[in-house]
Amino acid sequence: MQPVVEPRPRAGPRRGRGARRRPGARPDRLARLASGQGSRAIKYRHLLDDALGLDGDKLSVLAVLLLRGPQTAAELKTRTERLHRFAGPGEVTETLAALAARELVELLPRGPGQREERWRHLLGEAASPGSPPEAEGLEERLARIEERLAALERLVG
Repeated sequence: MQPVVEPRPRAGPRRGRGARRRPGARPDRLARLASGQGSRAIKYRHLLDDALGLDGDKLSVLAVLLLRGPQTAAELKTRTERLHRFAGPGEVTETLAALAARELVELLPRGPGQREERWRHLLGEAASPGSPPEAEGLEERLARIEERLAALERLVG
Protein backbone atom coordinates (compact mmCIF):
# COMPACT_ATOMS: atom_id res chain seq x y z
CA MET A 1 0.00 0.00 0.00
CA GLN A 2 1.39 3.38 -1.01
CA PRO A 3 1.21 6.41 1.28
CA VAL A 4 -1.32 9.09 0.41
CA VAL A 5 0.40 12.20 -0.91
CA GLU A 6 -1.36 15.57 -0.72
CA PRO A 7 -1.32 17.35 -4.11
CA ARG A 8 0.74 20.51 -4.22
CA PRO A 9 -0.59 23.70 -5.79
CA ARG A 10 0.81 24.37 -9.24
CA ALA A 11 3.72 26.76 -9.30
CA GLY A 12 3.07 29.43 -11.86
CA PRO A 13 3.90 33.04 -12.54
CA ARG A 14 1.01 34.35 -10.38
CA ARG A 15 1.42 32.03 -7.42
CA GLY A 16 2.81 34.51 -4.90
CA ARG A 17 0.15 37.18 -5.29
CA GLY A 18 -3.01 35.53 -4.01
CA ALA A 19 -1.45 32.70 -2.06
CA ARG A 20 -0.82 34.70 1.11
CA ARG A 21 -3.11 33.94 3.99
CA ARG A 22 -5.05 36.79 5.41
CA PRO A 23 -4.43 37.41 9.12
CA GLY A 24 -7.08 35.78 11.28
CA ALA A 25 -8.57 33.71 8.47
CA ARG A 26 -7.39 30.25 9.50
CA PRO A 27 -6.75 30.44 13.26
CA ASP A 28 -10.33 31.52 13.94
CA ARG A 29 -11.66 28.82 11.60
CA LEU A 30 -13.95 31.32 9.90
CA ALA A 31 -12.77 30.32 6.43
CA ARG A 32 -11.55 27.19 4.74
CA LEU A 33 -9.88 26.38 1.47
CA ALA A 34 -12.46 25.79 -1.25
CA SER A 35 -10.24 25.59 -4.35
CA GLY A 36 -10.45 22.53 -6.51
CA GLN A 37 -7.42 20.68 -7.77
CA GLY A 38 -7.59 22.36 -11.18
CA SER A 39 -8.37 25.86 -9.92
CA ARG A 40 -6.23 28.70 -11.16
CA ALA A 41 -6.89 30.84 -8.10
CA ILE A 42 -7.01 30.00 -4.42
CA LYS A 43 -10.57 30.28 -3.15
CA TYR A 44 -11.95 30.30 0.37
CA ARG A 45 -15.39 29.52 1.76
CA HIS A 46 -16.55 31.71 4.63
CA LEU A 47 -17.81 29.82 7.68
CA LEU A 48 -19.21 32.66 9.79
CA ASP A 49 -22.76 31.35 9.43
CA ASP A 50 -21.67 27.91 10.67
CA ALA A 51 -19.52 29.28 13.50
CA LEU A 52 -22.28 31.53 14.85
CA GLY A 53 -25.25 29.38 13.81
CA LEU A 54 -26.97 32.18 11.90
CA ASP A 55 -29.86 32.01 9.46
CA GLY A 56 -29.83 33.92 6.17
CA ASP A 57 -31.71 36.92 7.55
CA LYS A 58 -29.37 37.40 10.51
CA LEU A 59 -26.26 36.76 8.43
CA SER A 60 -27.28 39.32 5.80
CA VAL A 61 -27.93 42.02 8.42
CA LEU A 62 -24.64 41.28 10.16
CA ALA A 63 -22.74 41.35 6.85
CA VAL A 64 -24.10 44.78 5.94
CA LEU A 65 -23.30 46.12 9.41
CA LEU A 66 -19.74 44.80 9.10
CA LEU A 67 -19.27 46.36 5.67
CA ARG A 68 -21.08 49.67 6.07
CA GLY A 69 -21.01 50.50 9.78
CA PRO A 70 -23.97 51.66 11.88
CA GLN A 71 -27.29 51.60 9.99
CA THR A 72 -30.97 52.24 10.67
CA ALA A 73 -33.51 49.43 10.25
CA ALA A 74 -34.81 51.03 7.04
CA GLU A 75 -31.28 51.31 5.60
CA LEU A 76 -30.63 47.67 6.48
CA LYS A 77 -33.84 46.57 4.76
CA THR A 78 -32.78 48.36 1.58
CA ARG A 79 -29.14 47.27 1.63
CA THR A 80 -29.78 43.60 2.43
CA GLU A 81 -32.33 43.21 -0.37
CA ARG A 82 -30.03 41.13 -2.58
CA LEU A 83 -28.96 38.88 0.29
CA HIS A 84 -32.32 38.37 2.00
CA ARG A 85 -35.74 39.81 1.20
CA PHE A 86 -37.41 41.24 4.32
CA ALA A 87 -41.16 41.92 4.35
CA GLY A 88 -40.70 45.30 6.03
CA PRO A 89 -38.68 47.31 8.54
CA GLY A 90 -40.52 45.50 11.36
CA GLU A 91 -39.03 42.18 10.31
CA VAL A 92 -35.58 43.77 10.19
CA THR A 93 -36.14 45.11 13.72
CA GLU A 94 -37.09 41.60 14.91
CA THR A 95 -33.93 40.21 13.35
CA LEU A 96 -31.86 42.95 15.02
CA ALA A 97 -33.50 42.19 18.37
CA ALA A 98 -32.58 38.50 17.98
CA LEU A 99 -28.98 39.47 17.18
CA ALA A 100 -28.94 41.86 20.15
CA ALA A 101 -30.11 39.03 22.43
CA ARG A 102 -27.01 37.09 21.32
CA GLU A 103 -24.86 40.21 21.90
CA LEU A 104 -23.84 40.46 18.25
CA VAL A 105 -25.32 43.94 17.66
CA GLU A 106 -26.33 46.90 19.80
CA LEU A 107 -28.69 49.83 19.45
CA LEU A 108 -26.96 53.20 19.45
CA PRO A 109 -28.67 56.27 20.90
CA ARG A 110 -30.05 58.72 18.37
CA GLY A 111 -27.45 61.32 17.44
CA PRO A 112 -28.04 65.01 16.80
CA GLY A 113 -29.76 65.55 13.47
CA GLN A 114 -30.73 61.89 13.09
CA ARG A 115 -34.36 60.83 12.83
CA GLU A 116 -33.84 57.15 13.66
CA GLU A 117 -31.67 55.10 15.96
CA ARG A 118 -28.83 53.14 14.42
CA TRP A 119 -27.56 49.62 15.04
CA ARG A 120 -23.92 48.52 15.00
CA HIS A 121 -22.16 45.16 15.17
CA LEU A 122 -20.15 43.99 18.18
CA LEU A 123 -17.89 41.46 16.43
CA GLY A 124 -14.71 43.47 16.62
CA GLU A 125 -13.27 46.78 17.54
CA ALA A 126 -14.59 49.61 15.42
CA ALA A 127 -13.70 53.26 15.58
CA SER A 128 -16.50 55.29 17.05
CA PRO A 129 -17.90 57.60 14.36
CA GLY A 130 -16.89 61.21 14.72
CA SER A 131 -14.43 60.59 17.53
CA PRO A 132 -11.95 63.46 17.64
CA PRO A 133 -8.22 62.79 17.68
CA GLU A 134 -6.49 62.89 21.02
CA ALA A 135 -6.48 66.48 22.31
CA GLU A 136 -3.16 66.18 24.14
CA GLY A 137 -1.47 65.03 20.93
CA LEU A 138 -2.75 68.15 19.16
CA GLU A 139 -1.39 70.47 21.82
CA GLU A 140 2.05 68.84 21.67
CA ARG A 141 2.02 69.00 17.89
CA LEU A 142 1.05 72.69 17.93
CA ALA A 143 3.89 73.46 20.35
CA ARG A 144 6.41 71.70 18.07
CA ILE A 145 5.12 73.58 15.02
CA GLU A 146 5.37 76.92 16.84
CA GLU A 147 8.97 76.14 17.86
CA ARG A 148 9.88 75.28 14.27
CA LEU A 149 8.21 78.45 12.99
CA ALA A 150 10.13 80.58 15.49
CA ALA A 151 13.40 78.92 14.43
CA LEU A 152 12.65 79.58 10.74
CA GLU A 153 11.79 83.22 11.48
CA ARG A 154 15.15 83.63 13.24
CA LEU A 155 16.96 82.13 10.21
CA VAL A 156 15.15 84.34 7.68
CA GLY A 157 15.72 87.50 9.52
